[in-house]
This record gives sequence, structure tokens and C-alpha cells, in this order.
Amino acid sequence: MAPQCIALQQGCVPTDGETAAHCQACPEGQYPSGTNAECIENPLADCAGIAQQCMTIQQGCVPTEGDTAAHCQMCPDGQYPSGINAQCVDFEGLASEHDFGTITLAPGEEHNGWCQSWVLNNETELWVNGLEFITQGGYHHSNWFFVPEGKHSYPDKSPWKNCYSKGFSEIDAALSGGVLYAQSTQVAREFQKFPAG
Repeated sequence: MAPQCIALQQGCVPTDGETAAHCQACPEGQYPSGTNAECIENPLADCAGIAQQCMTIQQGCVPTEGDTAAHCQMCPDGQYPSGINAQCVDFEGLASEHDFGTITLAPGEEHNGWCQSWVLNNETELWVNGLEFITQGGYHHSNWFFVPEGKHSYPDKSPWKNCYSKGFSEIDAALSGGVLYAQSTQVAREFQKFPAG
């Protein structure tokens, strides 16, 4: 019962007489914790009030310290805000990192129809639970696809100029594998965390 309660951000009320164990909202200023999902005092209660606001803008909550009130702040690279207090936590699992290098743009210049690709050379299936996108700027938008080996012969290089005229199709990539991520317009850093399962 406790895992279900914690997933609902509620505490677990144990069996009492004829009433079966069940989930119930914790009193104000408390949160569910531990293997029994007991409601305990929340040392980060000041974050609870702004946690949703922080998570909406993909930032973690920094609790009140001295004269500085609780506030939202970008998590360090490799972390994302999580839980009822929007605390920064590490992405789970084994991290895989790729650097596409630098593309230089003159003021007002655009490169339309460029693709970037790389072969992962994984021997078994990969199960992705999150991703983080970091750029120095210049990317208006990007769509990320995964395509199983052998489905298409995309080049293992970056950038792949005029990729659409050379056979790349977003529909084919999506149907052959899938869409992993769509970058929000003009962000410098963004993460996407997928639900468990």
C-alpha cells in the first residue's frame, strides 16, 4: 500500500479495526516518507508552497535560508526537480552523453534543413527514462527521433546538411522507431523526464 500512497503523495493509514489500510492526504506541513509512507514533518515546507511553480518552469526549489526566502532555481546539469518539494535529484540510470560540436552562425543567418545524427552502437535495447538538452543558443527548434539499426542508412555524422533533400523524413523516422523529444522554441536548456514503466 505504501508505494501507491507515495505515488499519490499521500500518507498510509494502517489497518484499524474494521478499516483497511488506505491512503490519505498528510496534514499541512507534513509529507509521506519511508517504507510505510508515514506522514512526517516537512523540513522543506516552505518549498511546498512554490514547488508546482518551480516545476512548471523546470527549476528546483531552494528552501529559505537566513533572510533569503524560498525560491526557484535551475537545477545543476544532470539533475531535475522532483517530488512535492521540487528538490533537484539526479537522473536515474546510466547516463549517455553526446556533443554535436559547434555550428557557427553569423548575425541573422539561419541553417534550415540540417540534421544531426549519431549511431549508438548499443548491443541491447536501451530504455530511456529522461533526457537533458543543453545548448549555447542558436537552436530555434529540434525534433529528436530514434531509429533501429538497419531501418535506414542515415550518416553517422553531424551536421548532415540538406538532410530532407537527401532522403530524411520525419514521418519515416517516427514510424520506423519513434519520437523521443521535441525541443521547446529557443530554450538554452531543457529536460524531459518520462514516467516510470
